[in-house]
This record gives sequence, structure tokens and C-alpha cells, in this order.
Amino acid sequence: LYLKLSTPTRLQFELAAGAYYSFITQSETGLPEYYEDPPKNDFGYIFSAGFSYPVNHNLQLFLNGHYISGRRVFIENFNAKNGATELTFGIGYSGLLKKDKTVKPEIAYKDTCEHGAWIEYKGGLNVSWNGGDQHNNSYSAKPGFTAGISLGYHLNEFFSLQTDILLKHMGYIMKDSSASFFRYLPEGNPMYKIDTKTDINYVMIPLLMNFYLGKTLSVFINTGPYVGIKLNARVTGLATTEYSGEDSYVLKQVNVNDDIEGLIKNDDWGWVFGGGIEVPFFNKYKLNIELRYSHGFVNIFEPFNKNTNSVNSDVIFKNQSLQLTAGFKVPLY
Repeated sequence: LYLKLSTPTRLQFELAAGAYYSFITQSETGLPEYYEDPPKNDFGYIFSAGFSYPVNHNLQLFLNGHYISGRRVFIENFNAKNGATELTFGIGYSGLLKKDKTVKPEIAYKDTCEHGAWIEYKGGLNVSWNGGDQHNNSYSAKPGFTAGISLGYHLNEFFSLQTDILLKHMGYIMKDSSASFFRYLPEGNPMYKIDTKTDINYVMIPLLMNFYLGKTLSVFINTGPYVGIKLNARVTGLATTEYSGEDSYVLKQVNVNDDIEGLIKNDDWGWVFGGGIEVPFFNKYKLNIELRYSHGFVNIFEPFNKNTNSVNSDVIFKNQSLQLTAGFKVPLY
């Protein structure tokens, strides 16, 4: 069950979000018998974005991408939840049960406005943090920067489509006792007092639908999915450990500067919510101020360590960020 928003244009851009309920039909986990059977049902969230196009009055083509995120844990030891991404293509026909066979006029759509396409140059500040649901007290937000360009097209005076190419400085700060320099390990001996910063740089490419309110001082809100492509990942900072005995005391400090690219997945997926204002500037130009929140859906930590052949299934990292940007918007035609 979901709510769908569509642009009032011939080529419709659609966004949808909602929830689902499912029940099990077959289960093969491959786990030993002492593991409990998975639950008989599941529930979670569905997010969707896509396009549809009316070929004629009865025939419609559509292309949609879906992200499905289950909320119920079905293998406790691994914190395992259902999740899926899918791409669907379909053809819809609505004329089978219609008794009126007369030809109906095509719906008139308004697909143009004063300025169709635009480019925007933007930059600003970004605050990111680890949005996983484990040991959140051990992590804190990290400031960074973001910069890039936006390309968009006005469908009419109230709606537009937009995509960005943004360099985004993501990550988090860790201050706790742990045997790892970049994640909290609750088990074992916490060898070090950690004060480190994990930097993960991405190229972020969202697909947004903008809704405009007002004319002179235009207020807008936007939402849509994004994909993030990892450029690099590094942890830097200081780790301190102490040893004391009857007649000795040792204080050891480690300057941390480690490459952790192999431990972070190469891509990220999520959803964006934002809004801002457009201020006219020299007639055809505009100054944009925008606040945007992004929420990652996937665990970006690579569970299998190729270097040690070990599995780290208890680690959950999810990107979340809040960014404030200023942009200069230039019409292309």
C-alpha cells in the first residue's frame, strides 16, 4: 500500500512510498538446525521512482525502480533482514471492460513554461553521521563540504525534474574505547582509546521531483532517490593505549592514517528530502538556497573481509546527512 505522486505531463515522472506486509511460502536458509526458523511474516517499506507514457487513450508504458526494506529480523545472530531492489517494465491496457467504443479526445498536457532547461552551480556545507541502529553513542556527526552541478527541466510552472552530480564529503567521528580504529567492538579487550575521523567521499547522483509554490520569491520542496558512488575511504586520528605495572608505566600513541576502501561498499542507495527558496537575480537568473536531508537504505560496511577471510556481520553503517547549499541557476533555453 503506497502513495504515488505523478507530474501532470504527458511523460509522467512518478514517486511512490509506502509499506508492505508479506507471509512466508518457503524457507531455505542453509543454516544448522539449532537456528530458529524465520518468522512467518514480514513488514517493511517500499520506495519507488519511474516514468510512464500514454501511447494512446487505453495503452500506457511504464518503467519503475523499487527499493524494498524489511523491518523484521529473521536470523537473530546475523541481524538479517529482507531487502531487495528491482527494475520493472510494463504495459497497461484499460480498454477491455469499456462499453463506449467511441474515440475520445487526447488529454492536453502543458509541457512548457518560460524557461525549459537549466543548469545550476552549487556548493555548501554537509554534516553526516552513521545512521545504523547499533552503538550510536560511540559515533558523532562530522562536518564536510559538498559541491557540484544540477541539471533540470521544467515540466510546467509547478513541477520540474532535476538530477545532480555532487562531490559529497561523508563519514563520522568515533570517540570510544575499542580494538578497532573505525568501529566500536563491544567484545574482547578494548585496547585503545579512539579519537578518529572516518572520511568517505562519494559522487552523489539523485533524481528529484521539485514542487514550486509562489512566483516572485519561489518556495520549493523536492524528493527522490539517489545513488552514491564511492571514491575513497580513509580513517585518520589518534589511538592511545596505556600499560601500567608495579614499577612501570607505558603510554603509547598511534597516529592513525589507514585506507579502509576494501571495508566500505562501492555504492550506496537512499532517498532525499529537501526544500528551499529561489530568489530572482538579474531577471532570468536565480539564486537558490536549499536544505536537504539524505537517508541511506543499505549497510555500506562490507561484511566479508577479503584480507582476513573473516565475516563481520554485526556491523551496520548507514549514511545519513544534512546539507545546506547555495546555487546560481542559469537557464539554458
